[in-house]
Order: sequence, then C-alpha cells, then structure tokens
Amino acid sequence: TPIIAYRRGCMPEMILHEVTGFLIEPGACDSAAACVACLAQLSRTHCRAQIKQRFSLEHMLDAYERLYADLVEKAR
Repeated sequence: TPIIAYRRGCMPEMILHEVTGFLIEPGACDSAAACVACLAQLSRTHCRAQIKQRFSLEHMLDAYERLYADLVEKAR
C-alpha cells in the first residue's frame, strides 16, 4: 500500500518517494494532507513488488551476511 510518512527513522530506507509513497518533513501536516490526493496515482502492485524485492527474507539475509563479512574484514 502506498504510504505517507515523515522523513525520519527508517522511512527513507523503506519508502521510495513518489514511487511507493511520499516522504514529508517531520511536522509538515499540510504537505501530508496534500499528498493524500496523489496516493491513487501509485500502483499498489508495484509497491508490494518493491517491498518484496528489497525486504524479502533472502535479500535481508544476504545484506546482513555482507555487512558482517565487511565488519569482520575491517576488524582484522
């Protein structure tokens, strides 16, 4: 589902602005309200496919393994 969220925390990592949702500056309620009318322009199917691709179990495990391998290498 396309979403509207404040640009903070993990939201910029999860949401592709104007692709899977809208990122707005914290506290910008008027901006969030303006984005509501734009939500219908975003494909729910595409949103789900993006999240499934970028955050699937397999993808996340591979990313963590790369991170841990990099950390081990830097510690040597």
